[in-house]
Amino acid sequence: IEKEIVSWCKDASYFDYTEKLGTRQEHQDGLFYIGDPSAMAAVECLNIKENSQVIDLCSAPGGKSIHALNFLGPQGKLISNEIDFKRSKTLHENISRIAGAIKDDPYIQVTNEKPIDLVNPREAIADVVIVDAPCSGEAMMRRSELARRQWSLKLAVKMAEIQVELLDVASQLVRPGGQIGYFTCTFNEVENENVIDKFLETHSDFKVVAPDILKEKLGDENIAIR
Repeated sequence: IEKEIVSWCKDASYFDYTEKLGTRQEHQDGLFYIGDPSAMAAVECLNIKENSQVIDLCSAPGGKSIHALNFLGPQGKLISNEIDFKRSKTLHENISRIAGAIKDDPYIQVTNEKPIDLVNPREAIADVVIVDAPCSGEAMMRRSELARRQWSLKLAVKMAEIQVELLDVASQLVRPGGQIGYFTCTFNEVENENVIDKFLETHSDFKVVAPDILKEKLGDENIAIR
């Protein structure tokens, strides 16, 4: 099955779609998850330790949450959240399938909440917050006619407003010294650089860093460290 290891993720390898791995019993048993290699860079560049508490704010279908489990030990904790109820059901199915195959698995909680409802007003609770933000989806245009037809600057601006709100929530969830990983599957500055700049205008206790793995493999990416 294994064709070539993904250079920025030692636990992943490319495969041929004609092999239909999703129909295999090993997939049903949770022994592997099929995802996009570019998305794997998100979790690889974060500083997730065995005992970390991780919150994935916009989780469905669950690829980044599942990837984070590779780094967590039995003392770790993962909260995998999805605001959309239908998508949260898919998220729960995927997380449950994978978690059942993990030995010494961390504490895992799948939630269907507004991100702001995860905030504890008394204390920040996460070492790492993953914000795989909803966006205008420019990276999907190569394989989706719908993505090509629905894109507009108005949509990008609307998504940017949501993204800034999500980062503000993330800033209330992450502990001092922790990380926020902000990721989109789009390319325009409105939803990337401009969002980060706007966030930093009101959150001077954060700074942007580019992890070494992305500098070496993919180029700079936005990671906010408190």
